[in-house]
Amino acid sequence: MSPTLRQPMSRVKRLEPAGRKLAELRYLAGLTQQQAAEACGVKVQFISQIETGRERLPGRAWAPLAKVYDVPSKRLGMLLLRFYEPEMHKALFG
Repeated sequence: MSPTLRQPMSRVKRLEPAGRKLAELRYLAGLTQQQAAEACGVKVQFISQIETGRERLPGRAWAPLAKVYDVPSKRLGMLLLRFYEPEMHKALFG
C-alpha cells in the first residue's frame, strides 16, 4: 500500500483499542481469523484490518460477529460504541 493510501495515524490509534478487544473476543471464542471470517461471510483480510485498527467494523456486521463470538449483540454494540463514538457513548450511558 502506498503511503498516500494509508490511514491517518490518528484514526488508526483511535480504532486500535476496539480492534484489540475484537481480537480478544475472537480468541476467547476459540477462533482463528480465518474461521471468524468464514463464519461471518467476509474475507480474512477484513477481520485483520478491523483487529489492527485500519478499518472500523460497520454496524451491519455487529450482530453477525456477536453471534459468531458468542457475545450478546447489545454488549458488543455498547463496547464498540464506547471506542468508535466515545462522546455518544458517554451521553447515552454516562
